[in-house]
Amino acid sequence: MGLMSKKKTKALEEAADSPIVVDPMTNAILTAVFAAQVFGIVWALATAKFFDMKISNVEMIKAFFAACAAVTIIINFVKYVSRRCGAFLSKNIFPGDPLKKRRTMKKFEDQMWQLTIHISMSALEYYILFVEHGEASWYTHYYMTFSPHKNFQINSASLHVLYLLQIAIWIVTCVQHRFIEERHKDYVMMYVHHICTIGLVGGSYYCNYLRVGSLVLWVHDVSDILVDLIKIFNYCQLEVRAWDSNPRPYQLL
Repeated sequence: MGLMSKKKTKALEEAADSPIVVDPMTNAILTAVFAAQVFGIVWALATAKFFDMKISNVEMIKAFFAACAAVTIIINFVKYVSRRCGAFLSKNIFPGDPLKKRRTMKKFEDQMWQLTIHISMSALEYYILFVEHGEASWYTHYYMTFSPHKNFQINSASLHVLYLLQIAIWIVTCVQHRFIEERHKDYVMMYVHHICTIGLVGGSYYCNYLRVGSLVLWVHDVSDILVDLIKIFNYCQLEVRAWDSNPRPYQLL
């Protein structure tokens, strides 16, 4: 029974590691929607009037593509560093070499770059909401979210930078999800999630709902930090179990 159970578990793990076959029509429709979104964002940057920014539309487009390039470099750099450091820590410090499996290491890498993004964006959002605007922040004075009218709100350069980075992050990760990463059972669901998020962030930017949008982004990003840490600790088997009478110091973090 024990041998059969191990074989069954191994077969299930191999099945989870193997990529799935996605319906071509579904994939084509989602890809067409995503391509239309990217085109729409570039078109919006080329035609919108940024009256609160002393910058031309061409410069905004250049800034957008620069943000996409920077996000791509950062994500791949964090993946590389996480893979090398994770392999060393897994073999020499973590109990039982928890990252030795390719799938677990891949999850660890992905969670590390997501943690990096969430911390970086939370720091920028904190600066905008609590430092740059201080007591005049719409975080504490809710009426300022829609007053004056969104069409007459003067937004800071840092708020525009936040939105360009957020849009770049979701577009870059969507490209990787569609064309680079292995496809697993949640492929379609995550593809739809990326498309919906790009639509929401891009739409709020185009319609100048930057203030209320920054509040939503802040709540999501800062809360995701704890989720990322919990998953990383789980992949590294550093969580405290109920039956651990003498947990290691790092398990109490």
